[in-house]
Amino acid sequence: MNTPSPSGDSLLYVHIDNWEYQCCGTVPRVGAELSGTLTVYESESPGYRAPAVTGFDPRTGLVRFGSIVAQLGSGLSEPAGDTALVLSWHDHTAKPRLTGVVEQVIEETGRFLPIGADRTLRVDPESREFHEVAEATRWPEEQLESGGAATIGVVVGLRVIDLRVPTDAEIEDRLASEDRARRTVRFIAPASMFPADPPATGDRLEIDLSDERIRPPGQRSEAPLVCGEITSVHPLPAIPESAGWVTVTPIIIDEIANYSIDLITDPTE
Repeated sequence: MNTPSPSGDSLLYVHIDNWEYQCCGTVPRVGAELSGTLTVYESESPGYRAPAVTGFDPRTGLVRFGSIVAQLGSGLSEPAGDTALVLSWHDHTAKPRLTGVVEQVIEETGRFLPIGADRTLRVDPESREFHEVAEATRWPEEQLESGGAATIGVVVGLRVIDLRVPTDAEIEDRLASEDRARRTVRFIAPASMFPADPPATGDRLEIDLSDERIRPPGQRSEAPLVCGEITSVHPLPAIPESAGWVTVTPIIIDEIANYSIDLITDPTE
């Protein structure tokens, strides 16, 4: 395992996944200006961890590292343990947005191994290494086999030139949107469950998601019996069992056999 020490303590070291610059945007290279949202995630990487936390607001998820502010990432309830700062230009939610000039590029590599009960090929954390380069390799030659080469992304040392923290109004809008997303359940129900009137947007609905006729059974709700307002309805034809529950609505439906429904559940007290 190769973990070099940072060459400039005044630089901010952020991780960038390789899919970011494979998709679009600037390939990280020395001298380039990069801009994106800054998020704190749990880190399996042995190097370039986030700086010491100097403040945290549990409600907004804003984490302070001295003069730097980042957003707490998914999967974390607090910025504790081994964490890293991640820069992304594909996240357009109301998060702190950082701009900086790249002064150092460190490519992070490893090797694939079958990990976990399902033996899926993942990067072996113990195999991660860091190699300083002038520019990130946009399309590395990966070897998708046990022991094969893997490129995870890069760590860049940024000279920060701007940091924009969302306004209070922007943060409140984001929190409301996240709450709405958490309370929304999606399922497919047979038309026979609505013998009198078909479901419609704006209707109130109470439904048992553990009903065997519902796809997917149980959905993603702590309690199977949910109540709320329908926000979206799409009629569907008959769906073979082998088709699973993810479907594409055809343009013309000869006979409605199912409904795809989005329901925003009532807030809990």
